Amino acid sequence: MNKLEKIIFWSGLIIISIDNIYWQWWIKLTKEPIVGGDIFTGWSMVGDVIFLVVWIYILIRIYKKVNRKE
Repeated sequence: MNKLEKIIFWSGLIIISIDNIYWQWWIKLTKEPIVGGDIFTGWSMVGDVIFLVVWIYILIRIYKKVNRKE
């Protein structure tokens, strides 16, 4: 992996971890469903799904690139 790919991988992992911790905190604090909150709408979850799909796509490309070099 080159430096850019490592940055993308680790930053994606950190963002996903922080996001998951935040949503768990939100659920425990408010005792409400995520979509049912007044502050957040379903677009937050759509953004999470889009981010995950893009991040997984990048991981697959990195994996294929590394295996091609070997």
